[in-house]
Amino acid sequence: MTDCQNLLRQFDVAWPAHRQSPRAASARHGRDLGENECRESRFADGVHHLRRALYDIGVKPVKSVGVAPTG
Repeated sequence: MTDCQNLLRQFDVAWPAHRQSPRAASARHGRDLGENECRESRFADGVHHLRRALYDIGVKPVKSVGVAPTG
């Protein structure tokens, strides 16, 4: 999975418990913006917005997990 997918999944799982947070509207906007950027292959921008969205709802973003090539 890409960082975008991991962060989107993390946000979507955390959202129900955090949607009343003070910065919920900003977080939701950042999540949607990040998803669109990732779809347009602007991964660095997408990851930035997704991480910010998670911080806005008080959730620490997951770290990237590198996968070593096999073979």
